[in-house]
Amino acid sequence: MFALTEKRHISMQASRHSTRHVEDESEKETKRVCKFL
Repeated sequence: MFALTEKRHISMQASRHSTRHVEDESEKETKRVCKFL
């Protein structure tokens, strides 16, 4: 039971982290495009 919740917690953290990473990347891309314009 504990292992299951632990795994779920890890996957939740992982998805949150990847979402933040994607937002970071798109933000960088937007800044680059603005600079280009």
